[in-house]
Amino acid sequence: MTRSLKVIGTEIRADWRRVSEYAEEQLQGIEACENLSSRWLTGTGTDAVLGFLSNAHHWRGETARRIKSELRAMLRAHGVR
Repeated sequence: MTRSLKVIGTEIRADWRRVSEYAEEQLQGIEACENLSSRWLTGTGTDAVLGFLSNAHHWRGETARRIKSELRAMLRAHGVR
């Protein structure tokens, strides 16, 4: 079973103390969504995750690698390549 985006967002926020200004809005979207199909602002959870992954290259470490991998796996399972 996959975790909700809200739970993942909480873990990201706890680990990444100084979130990049470029990733902040997408992280807020992740924190607001239950899953990839959830709506937030003008997009979906999928949009938030894709944007976050594009802007989170400065977030590093074991937790970052694990969560980025988890988010990519969620996207693949949802049919997003």
